[in-house]
Amino acid sequence: MKSFGYDFLKRNILNIILTIGVPLSLWFYFQRDIKEITITYESNTPVVSVNNSLSQGISISYNSIPIESMNVLTFLVSNSGNRPIEKSSYDKPVSIIFNNETPDNPIITKKLPEQLDPILSLDKQSELKISPLLLNPGDCFEFRISLVNAKSQKPSFKVDGRIVGVPRIIIKDNSDSKSIFSVFSTIYLNVAISMVALLITMASGVKVLMNFLKYNISKNAIEKTIIAGKNINITPEIRSYSKNLAERLNIQRYDVKSNLLMLRIKIEDLVNELVRMHGGDSGKKSYSIAAKIRNLAQKEVVPYEMVSAINDILPAINGELHNNFSYINNTSFETIQEIALNVVSVLESKLLSANESRKISSSICLDDKNISNNKYD
Repeated sequence: MKSFGYDFLKRNILNIILTIGVPLSLWFYFQRDIKEITITYESNTPVVSVNNSLSQGISISYNSIPIESMNVLTFLVSNSGNRPIEKSSYDKPVSIIFNNETPDNPIITKKLPEQLDPILSLDKQSELKISPLLLNPGDCFEFRISLVNAKSQKPSFKVDGRIVGVPRIIIKDNSDSKSIFSVFSTIYLNVAISMVALLITMASGVKVLMNFLKYNISKNAIEKTIIAGKNINITPEIRSYSKNLAERLNIQRYDVKSNLLMLRIKIEDLVNELVRMHGGDSGKKSYSIAAKIRNLAQKEVVPYEMVSAINDILPAINGELHNNFSYINNTSFETIQEIALNVVSVLESKLLSANESRKISSSICLDDKNISNNKYD
């Protein structure tokens, strides 16, 4: 026999997975081990430039070498992951290679922490090499370098190097507004992903909570109904009548909700008919089924255990009818259906008895009237 808990998990497995899985996936996404180094091209500041059309008689030299232009570039090297990059992890030192341009005079301008000791050197004519060093997560240093006779306003360069556990060295360009927007768009994307995940988690969590409340209400109502049903005095005649009633209503042909709806309507109709026959006001909107059956019990039309049975079985049936799906398993359904059939059988027997009593009373009154008429004749 499948339990209520199993049925609840089966019906809500997707929402439960979303409620738990989405935040866990997001947490693992942001907490996963990342070994990463990023080189950010921060700025390009022109220091001097000679316009050939206006430079007659003007010459500029740098270290005794004539030049046409000089730019100062600023770079930031950082460990952007959450794993340290050890000095021994470098298979090939990181280097910045400029295309057809000559770098010179690299100077460290900032470093974090202060104990960081990066070493920069010019290797070959157009290559700046960064000596291997320990970079803990968050460690970074900034340096600037002079670029002589740049061929364009935006120098061209590439980054080389091999580090164990680092699939590629990330290059970012923050030298213009478009590039800065690109950096911020990555941040915004992460925020957007987090917000969507949060909304999915909240929606799924609310759905699970609402279904759990419905499940709990349904479970309690069914348990109370079963207890109340055991207190009904079922005579062999009522049991036989219930069996015939099930055959007459053709219960086996319909599903759970259809049977519950049919039995609920049947109970309400019978209660209303009994109230009408015994002088109750069935027309009042505030006159609920619970009040009607209680009134009938006070008049000794129905036994008092019927009050408890109907007051418990109707909420259980209503709960199942208003839910999108039923938490009643086969065994519980058969029990509730049997109780409802017994309730209907008791009410129908009381109604038949009331009709018989009314017929007898009408017959006696008619006989008395005939006797009276004959007497006067």
